[in-house]
Amino acid sequence: MRTVFSFIFILIALFSNGEEIDRSVVKFIQGNNSFSINKEIDSVVLIKEPFAIDYFCREYSEKDKKFYAAQIAVLSSYDDVKDLHAGQSLESIAYFEPGTGMAPDESNRYESIFITNDGHNYLYYYNEKDRRVDVISRHDNFMEFEWPVSKFYINDVDVTIRDIKFDVLYFVILINDNLNSTVDPGELKVVKVILK
Repeated sequence: MRTVFSFIFILIALFSNGEEIDRSVVKFIQGNNSFSINKEIDSVVLIKEPFAIDYFCREYSEKDKKFYAAQIAVLSSYDDVKDLHAGQSLESIAYFEPGTGMAPDESNRYESIFITNDGHNYLYYYNEKDRRVDVISRHDNFMEFEWPVSKFYINDVDVTIRDIKFDVLYFVILINDNLNSTVDPGELKVVKVILK
């Protein structure tokens, strides 16, 4: 019996690299640099070049009415993020109210990231044909996704990252894991992105 347990332990050790996956971590990836955001309020410095946002979320399921998605609002003013807190109703946050997901382009993807305090980028994965993000990896009942960012959309104009006039933007990342209408602890990150 001891031999069986030893064998099982060895198999587990071989097939898991010993790392526990922290699904609450969001990463900003730029070139060979990866910046892990694991606090609810954090900051990152990026150069004005394309980057990507990696995060964990469950798969979107119309059949089961489980509409898992990342909602990402990008704002230019600290005033729009300073009062956010756990326990807050989504209806009380102007850019996360129901119906404020911004429409993507004709490919159903966001070629540009919206900068607005009236809505958010609604990122989901249903299948390879119906998705707004790329799949990085799969882990049991959740997935790791990546959203590449190369342009911004502000005041009805597409602007490349190099040409953006902002030096600071606030990314509010909501992954409502239990699909309720409330910001629960660990579901929201506010990231001050300093653009150099």
